[in-house]
Amino acid sequence: MHHTALLPILRHRPVVTTMACLAASFVAACAGTTPSRKITEAQAADKAIVIVAASLEPTIHRGLWASYYLDYPGSGGVILNSPGNTFPLPVSSDIRHERAHVYVLEIEPGHHVLKTWQLLGGFSKTFPLRPRPLEFDIAKGEVLYLGDLHMQGVPVQGESGGPIRPVVVDGSSTQVPYAVAKFPALAGKVRMALLPQGPWPSAGTQEKAASAGDDPQAPPPAP
Repeated sequence: MHHTALLPILRHRPVVTTMACLAASFVAACAGTTPSRKITEAQAADKAIVIVAASLEPTIHRGLWASYYLDYPGSGGVILNSPGNTFPLPVSSDIRHERAHVYVLEIEPGHHVLKTWQLLGGFSKTFPLRPRPLEFDIAKGEVLYLGDLHMQGVPVQGESGGPIRPVVVDGSSTQVPYAVAKFPALAGKVRMALLPQGPWPSAGTQEKAASAGDDPQAPPPAP
């Protein structure tokens, strides 16, 4: 499966040089070029497009970020990063008063899988044990809103908080208008196709210390 990033709504555009590809990998795994925002309705009708967000609870430390792996690892896989001090380029928030980054992606029609997630930053990473994949199907000509992958827990020092876990929530009231404002050709075409709402099922979480030379965006180890 090959993905072309219609808009990893960031200030960075993937290019073909090795260093730029390294930086862009944290946006869309060097999935392809970003076409013009002037995409026409006819062009959109010939594509399969998803809108999905990655966000963080306000209590999560500013030095941490969440990564979600769509069809990754694998051909054309995409890494979706939440706002944060991601390496090597920071990811900004797209929605005012929210720590949410909105992605609009052109993907191949067919079956797709969000395989796993990680919470990264500092000197450790937290990842799920035996996560249940979140799966969806899309057909040519569809524009689907999948939801907001929202990381909970990890309070700042001195505050109480729940366990580290991502939940799927409906952020369509702000995220879909944001995406449509960037791509007017999508207006009136977005269909709600929320992934199962609530906590991303897994057998628990594990924290691992980071080692020198670790790739911070490498997916967590398989069970």
